[in-house]
Amino acid sequence: DRMLDALIGFLRSNSQAFQRIESRLDEELAMVGHYLAIIQLRVGDRLRYDLQCPADLGGCRIPSAGVLVLVENAVKHGIERTPAGGGIRVHCSHQGERLVIACENDGPPFVHAGGAAGGLGNLQERLRLMYGRDHALEVENLDAGGVRVTVSLPAREGEA
Repeated sequence: DRMLDALIGFLRSNSQAFQRIESRLDEELAMVGHYLAIIQLRVGDRLRYDLQCPADLGGCRIPSAGVLVLVENAVKHGIERTPAGGGIRVHCSHQGERLVIACENDGPPFVHAGGAAGGLGNLQERLRLMYGRDHALEVENLDAGGVRVTVSLPAREGEA
């Protein structure tokens, strides 16, 4: 029952998100929550996750499925590659006039093999098309282990 509820919630929010260029951050985080619940049912205790976002940021507009891409990468390159599993943390904050979304995992380090490809490369291109130079996407290996991907955008609220 939990799997079906999570799957239905994910598919419902996913189908709505991909009909738009932008989504509200609270809608995106709900979709990510459903996705992580499905993955956790599949891998069990190998996945721990924490989504943190102040309520006042929920109305910020972001690229549809932008946070989902970050989390999917964390699962694919962090949790699934580590036999013991690990944790994924998504933290959203307001820094001045900017919305900052950070996704961390405690899996193996990121190995840069040239230009960004796959999910992050596609997200980087979408950000460039939507925000020009007024965005940042940074990938860093953490000293304590794991990887953090941070996206910084203009904080814009309203219906997506």
